[in-house]
Amino acid sequence: MGWGQSWDASSQHEQIAATHRSEAAGLFADYEHACGDRSAAEISGSPLNRYAVGGMPTATGVIIYLDGSAGSADRLLADVKCHRAWMMLAPTDMDDCPLDLPGIELDTRNDADGIAVSIVIRDRALIPELQRRVAHELETSRQLRHE
Repeated sequence: MGWGQSWDASSQHEQIAATHRSEAAGLFADYEHACGDRSAAEISGSPLNRYAVGGMPTATGVIIYLDGSAGSADRLLADVKCHRAWMMLAPTDMDDCPLDLPGIELDTRNDADGIAVSIVIRDRALIPELQRRVAHELETSRQLRHE
């Protein structure tokens, strides 16, 4: 006596589609929570790029210095969270954005001149990539400021 199995491809397709819709809804909810009613112009560009005036590599990542127009450290973190949520939904190329690396941790400190942002990354193998991306971000920021 033999036995057999059947497979319903359409059922599996529906299950995969439902999973993708659920994940997309989660990404959109994260975006709405982080960004609220901010304009696309305000969130599409990295806040690090918009305000960076300098930076340096460290043993565990980088430190980026932002000018005073970045606002408070709390506001900057909110801007970063919104930008990251936007990156998850946006069909743009983020290959050079340091905020798109997995496992980064940010620490922000206000001082008299602006904000110092420390970005560290858990995966030590990604430290050079983080530093490369930040150098690119600083160069782009410098070019924007001189236009």
